[in-house]
Amino acid sequence: KLRLEFLDGLRGWGALMVFLYHLIIQLLSNTAPPYKSKFLAFLLDGEFAVFIFFVLSGFVLSIKFVISPGKYSLAQAVIARYFRLMLPIIITSFIAYMLMLAHAMYNVPASIPANAPQWLGVYFNFEPTLAYFLQFNLYYVFFNFNPGANFNPVLWTIAYEFAGSMLVYMIIGFFRNTKHQSFFVPIAFIVLFNLVNNPIIACFAIGYVLAELYVAYSERLQSMTWVSWLATALFAVPVVFSTFFRTGHHFYLALLASALVLAVSFSNPLKRFFSNKASRFLGRISFPLYLIHLPLICSYSSYLFLQLPQYGYGNQATANIIVATTVPLGLLIAWLMYPIETVSVKAAKKISEVLMKLPLIKNP
Repeated sequence: KLRLEFLDGLRGWGALMVFLYHLIIQLLSNTAPPYKSKFLAFLLDGEFAVFIFFVLSGFVLSIKFVISPGKYSLAQAVIARYFRLMLPIIITSFIAYMLMLAHAMYNVPASIPANAPQWLGVYFNFEPTLAYFLQFNLYYVFFNFNPGANFNPVLWTIAYEFAGSMLVYMIIGFFRNTKHQSFFVPIAFIVLFNLVNNPIIACFAIGYVLAELYVAYSERLQSMTWVSWLATALFAVPVVFSTFFRTGHHFYLALLASALVLAVSFSNPLKRFFSNKASRFLGRISFPLYLIHLPLICSYSSYLFLQLPQYGYGNQATANIIVATTVPLGLLIAWLMYPIETVSVKAAKKISEVLMKLPLIKNP
């Protein structure tokens, strides 16, 4: 089975963590301190969730090439990756673009009472033009992201996502050899080199290694109860570190995210949890939710943050109302946008098939 539901579920919960992190920690926690409770620390660790995304991407992009080597076109996958990412990005960026033109982004005025001028105050704070909108979505978001002038701040991850994807495809194309195990030597070097110099990119290579381990050992180990419980115990390690020893160091975040994905991959209870209906639902809408949540926070949530106190609501009541309405609204919008996700996958495949027939690509 090429699509592992527990990976989708894990990605879905990660998207929800990023959503809650930006909404609760970055917008509301300075005026509603109870949200800073240690009991919520792991669920609100959005930075850690992003590293989980990177490891998962390496795993998911690799799995079909590991299970069925030679069956799928690596060149087509490389071409399709750009369009697969670009199509949902340009649609959600267009929503933000229209909100900016309508002067419906309230994050800048909300940044003062929220005590977050270095976060809320810098987003969507430029003059949008159609020309820059096209430049941003077709080029800058992939190769030259500008933190101060963009149509969706969470898209800083896309340049890493694209580069990491290309690294995974390079590893598969140049080093993988199903007859000999020596191909792991250069891969180990790539992992260690990037862990030291660029831990984010290392996550993708580690995700590939985890895909190899899963395909090689999951069947023979899934019946061993002690392995499953050991993997379940391993899951507690990144949770404890995120809760009590949180670090912003990318090296450690990469290792902890890798440990978490490894734990879920070999733990039967965790795989069942991340394959349940709620997890699968979050998995289906994870990319739309990731793309749309920050424009929603900077428009709807920031507007409520400014308006509710004028009607006599205290800080905590304001925060509670914003959370209680923004989260279901974000899930609803992401669900409504899910067809875009399906169309983008099919369109990317079709476009790559057409481009593969061009003489320059077909006969380089």
